[in-house]
Amino acid sequence: MLRLMVMFLALLAGAKVWTQDTLFRAGAEEALVAAYRERAIAACQKLPAKRTDAMTPAVPPANWAKPHSVRMKTGTRSVDVYFWQVDSPLWNARYRNPYLVLSSEGDAPPVACEFDILFGTAALVRI
Repeated sequence: MLRLMVMFLALLAGAKVWTQDTLFRAGAEEALVAAYRERAIAACQKLPAKRTDAMTPAVPPANWAKPHSVRMKTGTRSVDVYFWQVDSPLWNARYRNPYLVLSSEGDAPPVACEFDILFGTAALVRI
């Protein structure tokens, strides 16, 4: 009986930690999106139409003033750093820094604008 009670308390403790973490992350994401949305839109609107590679036509400038969705993500895949290279100066950019991702509707090649919150820069990325 005691073993069952200990397992139940451990399960409750785990549920509490998971709930607190989930609520914190959701609140932090909502606050970051609200605080940096306008800056991200302004930075993305300054981006010129650009070729994604030599074989595709130039991507027309999207209407970033009314993005389809804005979400926060941690790290970017555009930096080539492996997880175990913790001494690399780009490690934080790859795995730790916050980014806002703006996606627009109806792009022929699906692209998004990735806004780096720490440096205030924007870049087009493929979805």
